Amino acid sequence: MDAYLVRHGHAVDATVDPARPLSRQGQHEVQAVAAHLAGLKRAAIPHPISEIQHSEKTRAEQTAQILGHALAAHASVEVSSGLAPSDDPRIVAERLNGARDEDRAIMLVGHLPHLERLIGLLLCGDSNVAPARLTTAAVAALSWHQRDGWALDWLLADGLLPAKAD
Repeated sequence: MDAYLVRHGHAVDATVDPARPLSRQGQHEVQAVAAHLAGLKRAAIPHPISEIQHSEKTRAEQTAQILGHALAAHASVEVSSGLAPSDDPRIVAERLNGARDEDRAIMLVGHLPHLERLIGLLLCGDSNVAPARLTTAAVAALSWHQRDGWALDWLLADGLLPAKAD
């Protein structure tokens, strides 16, 4: 199994809009990451993404929709429990571990601190350890290996993309 853990793009401040949708910056961040990954094709995402799950928050849903359109047009994009900022990462870890031997890929779109705690739990067995820091619109690719367990394959964020030629 491959799991792509995605932090939503930059959101507007709650004083501007309490629903906190993606800002223009956030839309551009997510679109840039999605376009880069789409350009890499199977080198970055070897198995087709079968489903994209996101928290109930607007910014996560918008991020999931942008990524789904660019990377997984046939994948289901659905709200899922256990992906909110303060949710216990063991909820999602149990789901992933229950399906880890399946030959498929899943994308989960959520928030901090939840995603960093989930990565710590999967990679180190401790949700208080943060082996990867996720900026907005960052994607952490994890894969399950029978012998070694979960591994971080790559990490991508808008700020890590190659500069565009003018």
